[in-house]
Amino acid sequence: MRLLIAMLALAATASAFATTATVFTPDVNEGDRSFEYRASFVPDSGLDADVFFQRLHFQYAFDDSWRARLVVNHRSVDGESLDYRSSRLEVQWQYREDQKHGWDAALRFDVEVGDESPDQVRLLWTVQRNFAERWQIRGNVALGRAFGASAAPGILLATSAQLTYGLGGGKRLGIEMFNGFNSTANVGSYDQQVHKLGPIFKMNFGRKWTMHAGYLAGISASAPDHDWRLMIIHRL
Repeated sequence: MRLLIAMLALAATASAFATTATVFTPDVNEGDRSFEYRASFVPDSGLDADVFFQRLHFQYAFDDSWRARLVVNHRSVDGESLDYRSSRLEVQWQYREDQKHGWDAALRFDVEVGDESPDQVRLLWTVQRNFAERWQIRGNVALGRAFGASAAPGILLATSAQLTYGLGGGKRLGIEMFNGFNSTANVGSYDQQVHKLGPIFKMNFGRKWTMHAGYLAGISASAPDHDWRLMIIHRL
């Protein structure tokens, strides 16, 4: 329980609307080639409108340590057509394996180029540990720097955390939390930050398909009240 509390205290995302983000795993498996589709619906968001977010990505693992991923993000406001938002290149390096050390850890390097939003570079750290047979805890920490005329000054601060329990048959049920701490130049108060918490359900369909479904409730004034999320993964 102390470990869970500590991890949840660190949880975050970089902004109120990074709703297609996940608490990503450190695991890199050689030969992994997969597509992923993510969708998020935020009714009556901070934009005073219903907002739908869509993300597509493809990833390829070169070996058991290195993986690259290309991400494309879109957004629709109040049912209008999807607008392109940004593209991102991610490179992940797993430097610890649970088979040797009892837990997994990795670093990820991101470069994002936006259409209307500022460009950004980020360094992320992710850790994962399995314990008590069916339990798994996972956490991420992110540091970013935005560039451009509308970029926020300082270093962007974000973390996230997830605790899940294996139900058997490729299913997991748990809780995850995201919080955005703004930047080192303007951290702000709790209610000026973005804090979200909610359940997550994961399920495998055979060897090639995985589905994640979740809901996040805003627990600070700056966070959207509701965030419905769906992710579909297809392994080649």
